[in-house]
Amino acid sequence: MSQSAITRSAGLTGFATLLSRILGLARELIVARFFGAGLATDAFNVAFRIPNLLRDLFAEGALSAAFVPAFTRRLSTQGKEPAFELFNRISSTLAVVVGAVCLIGLLAARPLVEAMAPGFAAVPGKIALTVTMTRVMVLFLLLVALAAAAMGALNSLGRFFLPALAPCFLSIGMILGATLFTRWMSWLQMDPAVGLAFGVMAGGLGQLLVQLPALVREGWRPRFAPGFTDSGVREVGSMMVPATVGLAATQFSVFMNTWIASQLVQGSVSWLNYAFRLMQLPIGVFGVSIGSATLPQVSRLLAEGKREEAGASVGHSLTLVMLLNLPASAGLLILAEPIVRLVYQGGHFDAGDTQATALALQAYCIGLFAYSAIKVVVPVFYALGDSVTPTRNSLVSVALTVSFNLAVMHWLGHVGLALGTSVGALVSFGMLLAKLRGRLGELPSTLPATARISGATLAMGAVCWLVLGVVEERLGVTTVAARLAAVAMPGAAAGATLVAVLAAAGSPELKELAGALLRRTR
Repeated sequence: MSQSAITRSAGLTGFATLLSRILGLARELIVARFFGAGLATDAFNVAFRIPNLLRDLFAEGALSAAFVPAFTRRLSTQGKEPAFELFNRISSTLAVVVGAVCLIGLLAARPLVEAMAPGFAAVPGKIALTVTMTRVMVLFLLLVALAAAAMGALNSLGRFFLPALAPCFLSIGMILGATLFTRWMSWLQMDPAVGLAFGVMAGGLGQLLVQLPALVREGWRPRFAPGFTDSGVREVGSMMVPATVGLAATQFSVFMNTWIASQLVQGSVSWLNYAFRLMQLPIGVFGVSIGSATLPQVSRLLAEGKREEAGASVGHSLTLVMLLNLPASAGLLILAEPIVRLVYQGGHFDAGDTQATALALQAYCIGLFAYSAIKVVVPVFYALGDSVTPTRNSLVSVALTVSFNLAVMHWLGHVGLALGTSVGALVSFGMLLAKLRGRLGELPSTLPATARISGATLAMGAVCWLVLGVVEERLGVTTVAARLAAVAMPGAAAGATLVAVLAAAGSPELKELAGALLRRTR
């Protein structure tokens, strides 16, 4: 895979991620329309949180980062058959381990729910409904873990679009759960809301099944072969142990941020959550997608002993992250309030909530490039066989973020917490980049690209700000059409300005990105 192929693969993955996020928004709107905010949605959210607590460990997080380098090394040095043998070993072992965890969750559903949501006991039937949903959804963890292993294998084989599209099935399943499965629950003598839980299971099954035909076409033949003593399984397992510590630290940071926000004015927790939900779109499209495309390439080059070329690939990916994220940051900084107003304002979400959420979004934007770049850099350490450095870095970043937030909580309020998260991400990326240069050598200089992209971003930001002022002055912000125009018109003008300035500067990054988008997808 060449560097231009990384760009194309990242574009495909980003497009699929964008579709997934749009479907996710549609899912949230439909669930809200059918169930509102009350007993049923409270029960569902707590029940779904239980498998999600372990999802980062057994699925998208530690497992993927540890498995892809091992699979890619086996693929590069020994070929497809031994690589698929490792895949069978890993997935079979995973099925045994996660299956046991699911069994424990099934048997211990009630005490788990009572521990996570003790206040539910005050509402008759709420604990019972949550327990029922938990038991229905407990196997979702197994399905999504196996789907993540399949995604890692396909990415290593150069297939990115289908695995990135697979998460759409979770949203599709939940939409079916809200609109169709709920009607069938009376036949099972269950609360209609349990249909949402069955929708999650259908979505998880879809995420797994949609990827299996592509694996078969690549030569995979399924075989149940747990291998707790297998060297490849033990290698992946040993890489996951430090990552677990890092994930625990991240969860602690999330807990502390929630705890601190709960000490501030009412609404602080919600404002931060609403703002970060908007941030997840560019992080997923511009960060996770590029990281997913980069990891197999870097793993393959390192397996072949080509460290200099691996460093060049990392540098190229970081330049691509910068090309996409610096303009996105500027756009979100300027359009934060119009975007929040368009997406959220209405009903109980008033203009004051819009302003508070927009301020949090602007503070998060400061760290957008770092958030996305970390998604590229961290997996490279796993490809190098080093899971300790990202873990140590995560601990330092969490300590810094929590300390910063405690120091500014009474001065800057909830905005300070968002700013602290950005500061932690910036410091974390700086530390990781310094360590990576020590492992891969000096990365290619990004100064010329930085100058071009920064200049184009400044021009884009100026045009965006001017157009926004004109649109709001002429149309106001009271109608839905005016709110849509206040986002779409400045956004379109900003995008056109960015492309024009980069083209005038002869940006090779723009030419490569445009070329990748025009090529026929695989």
